Amino acid sequence: MLRLLRTDLKRIIKDKLLLITIFIGLGFAIIMPAVYKLIVGIMADAIEESEPIPGFTMSLYYSKTLFVSAFGLSNNFGLIMVILISIIICKDFSYGTIRNKIISGNSRQNIYLSLFLATAVSLCLLMLVYSLITLGVSSIFFEYSPNGFNSTEFVYFLETIGFEMLVFIMVAALVTFLSVSVKNSGLTIVIYVGAILFFTLIGTVIAMSTGVLESVDEASKTNELINNIMRFIPFYGTATMIGVSDKYKLIDVFALLFDTIGYGALLYFIGFLIFKKKDIK
Repeated sequence: MLRLLRTDLKRIIKDKLLLITIFIGLGFAIIMPAVYKLIVGIMADAIEESEPIPGFTMSLYYSKTLFVSAFGLSNNFGLIMVILISIIICKDFSYGTIRNKIISGNSRQNIYLSLFLATAVSLCLLMLVYSLITLGVSSIFFEYSPNGFNSTEFVYFLETIGFEMLVFIMVAALVTFLSVSVKNSGLTIVIYVGAILFFTLIGTVIAMSTGVLESVDEASKTNELINNIMRFIPFYGTATMIGVSDKYKLIDVFALLFDTIGYGALLYFIGFLIFKKKDIK
């Protein structure tokens, strides 16, 4: 098993697409904070030149905000990284590597587990380094948060990293599941992007309906129920809970663990069952 994992990780490291992924990540990590700084500066100048609007204040960006947004699944590096890693993983099927592993006497269980772990390690390390570089660069332009980087923020910072790593482990389970199911990088990418957009759309529609209900009855129990349902929508739920407040509530922690570990384990199990019965040629 360990030999398989080392082999899979070495193959990913040696692939030229990984180097391209790293360069793209560095570019986004350096450029995006500078772009946000420019936008905030332009907005500030425009507000100073215009007549003051009663009750209006401009929310400035903080490096904490940019750090959390760096983990986004559907924007910038988060999407590009998964696409490029998916292409690398699917090469195992295109080049007959999986078939050779089976012929060599490796069990399908070990092959699938190794493929999943290699994908998870790659995605988590790439995203962790990218987010930390984004935080470092954005800290040059912005304060970390309105309260600075105190002990409470440090705990929240570590919790956020932990939850985000669980998110990308779940993504790794989805990518592995799709890779063994369709054995084609193009189709894997299309289905992955489609799933992200689909669940995001569902969450957005539900969120809009909640807003309508709140305008009618702010204390409605229906709104509370809908908000709780939104927490458990795959991908969308985690995006709306991580990094949006200064503290994770118990319901948030439960929902985040369910959305990541629960959905991830389900995807892994289904993917393995498919791979176990798959005709590898």
